[in-house]
Amino acid sequence: MQNSKYRATGAHPDVDIKKDRILIIDDSSVSIDILTASLKNEFVIFATPDGQKGYETAKFEQPDLILLDIHLPEFNGYQTCILLKSDPATQAIPIIFMTTSMTEESETRALMLGGADTISKRTNIEIIKLRIKNQIDLKHYRELLERLSITDELTNIANRRRFNEFLHQEWRNMMRAKDFLSVILIDIDYFKAYNDHYGHILGDRCLQQVARTIQGALSRPMDFVARYGGEEFVCVLPMTDAKGTEIVGEKLRNAVLQQKIPHLQSLVADVVTVSLGAASVIPHPELDANRLLDHADQALYQSKNDGRNRVTCTDLMVAMGGIEPPTLGL
Repeated sequence: MQNSKYRATGAHPDVDIKKDRILIIDDSSVSIDILTASLKNEFVIFATPDGQKGYETAKFEQPDLILLDIHLPEFNGYQTCILLKSDPATQAIPIIFMTTSMTEESETRALMLGGADTISKRTNIEIIKLRIKNQIDLKHYRELLERLSITDELTNIANRRRFNEFLHQEWRNMMRAKDFLSVILIDIDYFKAYNDHYGHILGDRCLQQVARTIQGALSRPMDFVARYGGEEFVCVLPMTDAKGTEIVGEKLRNAVLQQKIPHLQSLVADVVTVSLGAASVIPHPELDANRLLDHADQALYQSKNDGRNRVTCTDLMVAMGGIEPPTLGL
C-alpha cells in the first residue's frame, strides 16, 4: 500500500519489527524530514502529507502513535482526528497534534476531539521525543490492562467476559452472513475427585494442560476458546454447521484423551477425559445467542448422563423445525 513518497521510510525489510511505530501526517516535507531524521533510530516511521491517506495508512499499518499536523490542505488535522476516532480500528491510537502556531483555542479543540497531546513544532526535539515516549508507554499500559481484563489468569486463555463479547459479536456477524454459528461446552470429567486426590496444585496444572490442548486442537484462526468457569471450557466456531461441530468436538475429546493425564479417581478411565455438549444454528432475529448456549448446556448434560467422555451435538435448525434465515428483499 503506497501512500506517498515517504511511505518507504518504514517499509525496509531489515526494520526491527520490535520498534514502536509512528505515523507522521504532515504536508510539510521539511517537517517530515526533520522528524524522521530525529526519530528513525528509535522508531519505525511512516509518513504521508494528506489527512485522508493518513487515515488509510493508520488503518492498514496500525501505528503506536500518530503525529498529526493541524493545518493540512483540504482535509485538515481536526477532520482527520474525527475520522480516526470514529473508526474502531484506529480510535485507540494516540494522536499528538503539531503546529507552528499553537494557540489556546487550537489546543483546546485538539484535546476535545480526542488528541492525547499538543506540541508546537518549535519545541526542542528531545522534549518531543519524551512526550512521544510518554504517550506510547501509556498506550502499551492500557493494552496490557485490557489483555489482563479479558484473560483467565490461571490458563492464560480468554475469560468468561471475553467469551460473552465474542459470542454476541459472532452472532451478529453470522446473522448478517446467514451462516452457521456453533458453541461447544467442555467439562473435565470428575474433576472434583481429581482435585481431592491429587491436590489443587496438580489440579491447576491439569486445567492449564487441558486449556493448551483445546487451544492447540483448534486449527482455524477464527475459532475461539475460553475458560467458562471452574473445570469448564467453551469454544465458539463461526461458519460451522452441526456435522462440522461434531467432528471438531471429537477432535477435542481425543486430543485431551491422548494427553494421558493420570486420573485414578475417574469412573470413566484411568486418565483425564472430557464431556462435550454442542449446539449449532444459523442466527435468526427470533433467537438469541443465550438460547444457543442453553442448548449446548443441555447437550453437555446429556453427554454426562450417557456416561461421559463423549460428544453430544444439537442442530437447532432441525430441533426448532428448520427455521430459515431471513432473505434479502430485492
